[in-house]
Amino acid sequence: MDNFKKNNKFLGYLRFLTYTGDLNQIASVYLNPLVLNIETCEVVKRKLRMPAISVENEKAMLKKLENIAQTSLSMYPQTYEEDMELLKNEKLTFNERNCIVYRAGEKKIYLQIIEMAKLGTQLLLMDHINALQYFNSINKDLVYGTYFSKVLIPLLDKK
Repeated sequence: MDNFKKNNKFLGYLRFLTYTGDLNQIASVYLNPLVLNIETCEVVKRKLRMPAISVENEKAMLKKLENIAQTSLSMYPQTYEEDMELLKNEKLTFNERNCIVYRAGEKKIYLQIIEMAKLGTQLLLMDHINALQYFNSINKDLVYGTYFSKVLIPLLDKK
């Protein structure tokens, strides 16, 4: 499964959490039916499949996502930039270097999520044509470019 599909499942979950309408209606439409284990008659899984349904819900979802990433990032005592500086020290042991690289990688992901959420919110304030033009002008191998091109920009058509 590619990263877009995995990430879209997570975003679908956040859309569900931030939805302010009738949850029973949304649940009946976007939750897959229960899957039962025939031998035990127990529920095996129930998957949420909630696409982007409105600009307002997508804005709320992006704000929630940004808050989660900001909170996670704030738990680290050093910034990403400080980690990059630490990695310049040639006296680090193999384990110290690996720990810093791992930690910096996590921070980089959070920073990318924050950037994605801010840019997404900014694009959702525009009309479809202006958002598409702006997105194309900055689309320089964005990690989250697929989200914008497959989810966010088409959502603006429904605006």
